[in-house]
Amino acid sequence: MFFVQSKVNPKLLKPHPKNDEYYSPLPEDKYKEIKRSIAFNGIRDPIKVLPDYTVIAGHQRLKIALELELETVPVEVLDISQEEAEYLLIADNHERRQADDDPIRKARRAEFLARYWDIRWGGARNAKGQDEITQNCEKEARGQNVLLKNSENKTLKDIAYAIGEKEERTVKRLLKLNELIPELQSLISKGRLGTTAAEQLAYLSPEAQKELFDALGEAISEITVKEAKELRAGTAEAEQLKKKLEEAQERGAMAEEDLYAARKELAELKSTLEEHIENARKDAAKQEQEKIEKLEARIEHITRQKETADVRVKELAEKLGEAKAKVKEHFDKVLSEKENRIKKLEEEIAGLHQTIKELENRPPKVVEKMPEDYKKLKQELEQKNQELLALTRSQLVKKNRYMVRDSLSALAQALGKYMKDAEFKVKMLADDPEVYEDVMQFAELLDKAASEMRSWVSIKGGVVIEADFSSGSR
Repeated sequence: MFFVQSKVNPKLLKPHPKNDEYYSPLPEDKYKEIKRSIAFNGIRDPIKVLPDYTVIAGHQRLKIALELELETVPVEVLDISQEEAEYLLIADNHERRQADDDPIRKARRAEFLARYWDIRWGGARNAKGQDEITQNCEKEARGQNVLLKNSENKTLKDIAYAIGEKEERTVKRLLKLNELIPELQSLISKGRLGTTAAEQLAYLSPEAQKELFDALGEAISEITVKEAKELRAGTAEAEQLKKKLEEAQERGAMAEEDLYAARKELAELKSTLEEHIENARKDAAKQEQEKIEKLEARIEHITRQKETADVRVKELAEKLGEAKAKVKEHFDKVLSEKENRIKKLEEEIAGLHQTIKELENRPPKVVEKMPEDYKKLKQELEQKNQELLALTRSQLVKKNRYMVRDSLSALAQALGKYMKDAEFKVKMLADDPEVYEDVMQFAELLDKAASEMRSWVSIKGGVVIEADFSSGSR
């Protein structure tokens, strides 16, 4: 902290904003006495101000200087903090401190000092602290002001001396008055409400004080200390119940908020779920649509294949019919030729039988030549019979072979036709488990049928060996 002394126009100075809160105006006689002294002798003690010319100490001297229209006043500029300035505002107003009896302003000063000195009520006093207080009291008595911010072991007694009181309990009562609502503090400042009764009212909550003041008005100033204590005691339970009610209401409000949050979260989850379901439906619908489109394309492709196959089957059927007609025509021709040959052989055999019979019936005169002719005829007859037998058996085998091939061709044609139709229908339900079982059972049946068909033919590998009937034993 440093200071500079100078003289300035009093019009440049401005009161401290807390001055009126801490002090009442001086009594009129005291004020006139100081004014007369300044009028004759001028201002001897400089007015303490901050660098911005805010007055710390000397508000009454400034007021008198303005009334006397002085051109300059001595000032002492202090470069200190706002907190230290507020402290000096209290500590450097000795005259006003002694003359100011407003309990509320004293209470405000006491509250600031308690906060400034960081006083813990009931703190122990040591010998050093007691000596310091005694020295400070002596300095105050000589009109000297001391900044006590860094002093140790300050107590309520120091506050009592600083605000012009003697007892600590008075300071406690005054400090409690700061908890009163402005309306009740105003009644105390006017002298209509005693500080002892007011202290009891200060234990009530601000809401309870306001309700009491609204109910009684300024008549509350007539309340006695005993009534105030009874009111405090009676209100304590109500305050406690009210506090519990407020806590319950707060818990209810929190529960309501939690319920609202839970409902909101549930609604959001439902909305999200519905959105997911809708998206899932869209995805499923999209997948189904894609499957349908693929299936339709597959059906169209298979349909085209079936149409192509049907055309091919029709062409093959026509060609097969033509081939069968040609085979039948050739077979009929061969059969006709063989039948004609058989008929001719039968006629020749009949003629040989007739010739042999005639030889056997000839007269004895030609018997000597008969054996040779008879032998040739018998040999020729045997050859004709063998040729007839061979033609008959070969014709029968070829006829039966034709019938077998015709049956197998018809079976293959029918199987091919129904295989294509079955393939078309099965592929539409290729993933169906029941269709799978049906196909597997039918395939197993076809395997059995094929195995049975293989058992029909010779173990020689199915090679049909045509017997040669052209020669044989006689």
